[in-house]
Amino acid sequence: MAKSSYNNPRFFDFVYDEFLTAGIDDSIFSFQEGNLFNSLTRENILELLEITGVLPEIRKKGYQKVQLEISGMGQDFQRLVLIFDKEILLHLRLSIQEYRLEINDYYFKEKYLIINWLQTRHPKRQSMNKNQLYPGQDVPGLGIFHQISDFIGFLILSLRLNGAIIRPEYFHDAVLFSKNSAS
Repeated sequence: MAKSSYNNPRFFDFVYDEFLTAGIDDSIFSFQEGNLFNSLTRENILELLEITGVLPEIRKKGYQKVQLEISGMGQDFQRLVLIFDKEILLHLRLSIQEYRLEINDYYFKEKYLIINWLQTRHPKRQSMNKNQLYPGQDVPGLGIFHQISDFIGFLILSLRLNGAIIRPEYFHDAVLFSKNSAS
């Protein structure tokens, strides 16, 4: 059974065994250049980034003209990248997956936004001690978790999904997202 996580009713910890993956017809989500999951245009995404405060916070940190790149194929792999002067500021790798969730002997089919990779970078802030960086970081992050969290929430609503799951693509992500990691 899912439990509320971090004293926040919007976040849940699920045991992986509670989910049974179901396939989605790939033709439904055939990739169109410049669209996210065949639904949100570049303009829609920029508007969501503005509304949720991601772009205003990035501008406050000195990155005035950012470019949005959308790439990927099907529902298994979509990529959002915000770039400033050839430097990646925000990198999201996303997919959509349908799960069958069992609660009290009832099965529910639900679609979730899967976050395989989430990275923010603040290349203008080079003065930080390298020992304070997480493994794999070359520069500090942007410090905009709340805005990114709101952006993900708006993506869920805009794509008519049931929620989001962070499923780290690499081991060091799993360590960072773990409650038991020594940080």
